[in-house]
Amino acid sequence: MVAGSMDETIKRLIRNEQAAYEELVAAYGEKLLRLAYLVTGDRQLAEDVVQETFFAVYRNIHNFRAESSFAAWITRIALNIAKNKIRPKIWRKIIFSREIDGTDNSALPQDEFEARERRRRVQETLHALPLKYRDVLYLYYFEEMKIKEIAEVLDLSESGVKTRLQRGREKMKTLLQAGKVGWDE
Repeated sequence: MVAGSMDETIKRLIRNEQAAYEELVAAYGEKLLRLAYLVTGDRQLAEDVVQETFFAVYRNIHNFRAESSFAAWITRIALNIAKNKIRPKIWRKIIFSREIDGTDNSALPQDEFEARERRRRVQETLHALPLKYRDVLYLYYFEEMKIKEIAEVLDLSESGVKTRLQRGREKMKTLLQAGKVGWDE
């Protein structure tokens, strides 16, 4: 959604228009689901997080003050709900899988396998990091958010985000080089 249309959508949400909520779900549903899954590691729990996020937006849309972007606001809500879901639980390893497009014959099966294994290892390593680094790295690399947006979402200073990005990268590099994550051989 572009900024101008988002302003109109917010007005429609405040007026409680059903179509506006449908547009909101279409625009943010998948992104929030990926974020929630990253944090919780459980598809069903992630879906619950997304539902609770949209319900929280419904209940609190009149509190949105546009001090940050709407995307940052809704992402912050989802992130907080997801973190609350996992707080009482011990973090467990998450294994990601990505479907291979069966119609794409451009790569050899061995190349596809190696690429999947690299993605799996990187994702497992990401999950081995403390949540404060995982959040920043995910939002920066997977959601392609800018430093300023991440700072808004996580309620950090821009320099704090940069520091966490740098430390997160260093920790990932160390874990990947040491081979401490992702190799169950």
